[in-house]
Amino acid sequence: LNSADRAEAITTLDAMEKHLPESVLPVSNNEIFLQIGLLYNEAQKHANISKDDKKEIEEEFLKPLSLEQRLEILVEKANKTKRTNDLIKYSGIYISELNKPEKAISILEELNETSPNNPNTLIYLVRAYEKIGDFSNAVELLNEWLKRQPDDKQAAQMRDNYLKKLESQTASSDSI
Repeated sequence: LNSADRAEAITTLDAMEKHLPESVLPVSNNEIFLQIGLLYNEAQKHANISKDDKKEIEEEFLKPLSLEQRLEILVEKANKTKRTNDLIKYSGIYISELNKPEKAISILEELNETSPNNPNTLIYLVRAYEKIGDFSNAVELLNEWLKRQPDDKQAAQMRDNYLKKLESQTASSDSI
């Protein structure tokens, strides 16, 4: 979205919230519910809105649910219905859109305990560990995976890369 499109997107979404507030007409489709949050997040992330304009917007319109609030609702629903793929997807959004890998880790570690053979859980969990610089847990997780899947070349390569990063981290902390 360019800046004009972002401003128009925010105006349109705010008008939707004003005329069709979710408190009156809830969005029951989880994907649409999530997409509205992603649209707001993307539009606001790059919009050049002054503090005064932002305050005016917040006063004029009911404040819509943030992407993070929407994710919390969706994670709770997905946990109740044991929807693993949805939980993995939401974890990816915590990592990439909200920069909250710790939140993703808590979801993914629980998933990994119940389904340790799910490669998508592994990939997202390893990436979340990488995001917080926890290469030790990433290596440990990949080692466990490689015991079950010894022919997984991609996992072996990832583990080797994280081992190098871990060695680099250790070397730099030793030199201090």
